[in-house]
Amino acid sequence: MAKKLQLSNVPVAHIVQARDLFLRGDLSAGLAMIESAAAADNGAALMLAQIRAFQGQWQEVRALCLQLLKQPFSLCQYRDAQDVMKLFVLTVIEEAKEKNETGAAAWTEAKDELAAVRAHLDSLIDMAAENNSYAESFNRFEAFIWSAGKGRVPFKINSPLTFASMGEEQYARLININSTKRQPVPTFADLDESSKHDFYLWKALYDEDLERALTLYDEEGGSFVRSLMQATLIAQLLMTFDQNDRAWSILKAQIARWTPQHTFEIVPIDLLWDEKMRPLMSEARCLELLQSPRAKEWLEQPAVATYERERLTHIASLARCLTEETVADLEQQILDDPDNLELHIMLIGAYSKYVARNIDLKKPHISWLIAKLPDSQIIEDLISYLFLDKETNAQDFEDFKEQWLEVIESHPGNTRILFNASLLLGADDGALAEELLTRAQSIDGDNPKFAERLYEMNAFHVHQTRGQQRILCAREALNQISIMESIAGASEKDPFFSKLRDLRRRAWFSLESGELDTSARLAREMVELARAEKIEDKYLYLQEVLNGRLALRVGEKGLAINHLNNLLTMEPFRHFRPDYPHLTLASEIFNEGEKAAVINFLSVLSAQTLPAEDKALLERFIEAVDSGDKPWCPAVRL
Repeated sequence: MAKKLQLSNVPVAHIVQARDLFLRGDLSAGLAMIESAAAADNGAALMLAQIRAFQGQWQEVRALCLQLLKQPFSLCQYRDAQDVMKLFVLTVIEEAKEKNETGAAAWTEAKDELAAVRAHLDSLIDMAAENNSYAESFNRFEAFIWSAGKGRVPFKINSPLTFASMGEEQYARLININSTKRQPVPTFADLDESSKHDFYLWKALYDEDLERALTLYDEEGGSFVRSLMQATLIAQLLMTFDQNDRAWSILKAQIARWTPQHTFEIVPIDLLWDEKMRPLMSEARCLELLQSPRAKEWLEQPAVATYERERLTHIASLARCLTEETVADLEQQILDDPDNLELHIMLIGAYSKYVARNIDLKKPHISWLIAKLPDSQIIEDLISYLFLDKETNAQDFEDFKEQWLEVIESHPGNTRILFNASLLLGADDGALAEELLTRAQSIDGDNPKFAERLYEMNAFHVHQTRGQQRILCAREALNQISIMESIAGASEKDPFFSKLRDLRRRAWFSLESGELDTSARLAREMVELARAEKIEDKYLYLQEVLNGRLALRVGEKGLAINHLNNLLTMEPFRHFRPDYPHLTLASEIFNEGEKAAVINFLSVLSAQTLPAEDKALLERFIEAVDSGDKPWCPAVRL
């Protein structure tokens, strides 16, 4: 049986080194590394396709794109695949231009070529599977080709209209919605100077006010961030006044500060995709771009590990959609190449579609990973594909446990092995996992992963245990919080939110450990800190939950119910999940015999505006509580 999947046999470091040469403008050295590798490695092929596009060698670009489209395991469907699809469309446009046609014949030829690609993909993966993200991207692309380029563009195209077509206060609200950090100030006047400057520049570009746009773009200011899109729009305005040289000067300077968004992006393809920019991108300027340093930073070696992790995780995910014929083909390939990591990961992914049915088939590949790569990051990345349920796979779990212990005995000081083993064994043997993590922490006390994992385990056990064991777990969770704080120290990237997070956790687990006064004090500190940054709503909610739980601890059931009902008048609940903190308070009130109060709270909550899915879940939850069941989640989102 012929092999349908092209697996890379080119070292990742080799490809990343070539990428960095290209970004430095060393075109000849980069090409020397990838031209011969492109047939065997799809990363090299994607970079070469970009280079050839800027060199105007469209037939080679077309051949490379067709090669890449048939290899879904090599492409991130949200980034790499879209670049390949853009390049393919450009080849169609250029072919029509070269033949001086209306374009109909070129689009028809492209449609026929994609039909062959589709047939190949159908034999390889289930293109109708719900979890096939590559198929989703390809289907939109194929529809665009069938429409002869007149349908909906299947690519993400950045546009300034989102910002420029709105007023100042609308812009301020947009910034507020999109914020993931501190809640921004509510009015335009309160925005920082950089945000205001950015808005005015977009506005000038939208209004095609070249003089003002140039003034704002050239304005000195260390905090002002100029984007490649802004430089592109200024260049387009200059081109309307036949100032192409100045347009290119501005654009080239911004390209030197441009940052690639993903591993194989080495040139901003949108410079060719944008129809208004093509007249500026002459053969000489394209060559000048390729031979000039670009990107404000190069990732070099760290990119090797990042790329490899993303690539292998993508392989496992898409492998769930492999056809049975392809899986059988892979099983034959692995007999000839038993140490091929990609093959093992594909088969692990393929057999994860139906875990119970395929566990016997998946087992040898998991065992291979443990034997060959016990200290690899990939085990952590693929944990959801490797997990075994002891209740349904008792013997398999014991076999893997024994294998891990043998590996640990052979490498007693390897903390990464201890950590990986704890991940795979932790769900069904928490005591062993905690022992392994504690051992790793004793060897390398400065590794935050060990403290974080020990914290998570003890936090989970707090909600599964009772009595003295619950108190001990809460105290250990607090201990691990202290360790994480000491490790982070001054290197913490966002000390404000880290402090808020730690106050929240400390307040919660101080209550669980019986330190009621400490819990109340920490909750007050948490709210005061949040109020200083005008983001107190969420933390007032958490304080109300804690106050209700504290009231129960001193026998004040009525006060606890009041605190529960107070939550209904606070920030509306946008979602319902059984692991939200207010349901912990509700469950404790329920356990005190106040079922009616809990049913009333949940019913009022159900009447609020909730997504349909959440409302249906809440209604089933209420039915369970009303019948006397306890559907409370054992863990809490903190």
